[in-house]
Formats: sequence, C-alpha cells, structure tokens
Amino acid sequence: MDYLPKGTYVFEYSTRIKLKGKYQTGIAAIQCMYTPEFNSHSESFELEVE
Repeated sequence: MDYLPKGTYVFEYSTRIKLKGKYQTGIAAIQCMYTPEFNSHSESFELEVE
C-alpha cells in the first residue's frame, strides 16, 4: 500500500464455526513501517453463535 487516506475502512475475512457458543473476536491492528507512531486498531466484541 503506497498511500492510505484518512477515513474508515472495512477488513473482511471468512471463518467457519463448528460449535455453538460465545466467542470473543480479536482486534485488527495497522502500523506504519517507517513511523510506528502512526498506528490504529479495531474493537474486539463478543459474537454469539446459536
């Protein structure tokens, strides 16, 4: 990625869950390789599979 303008972005990926229950999602993190002080992360949330 050469340039990422300020804004909101959606990162999506597929998963398969075999068992019902409550799961805690992980966070997504992004950091500039050359200036690590420029970084951000997403929220984690609880996902319930019925």
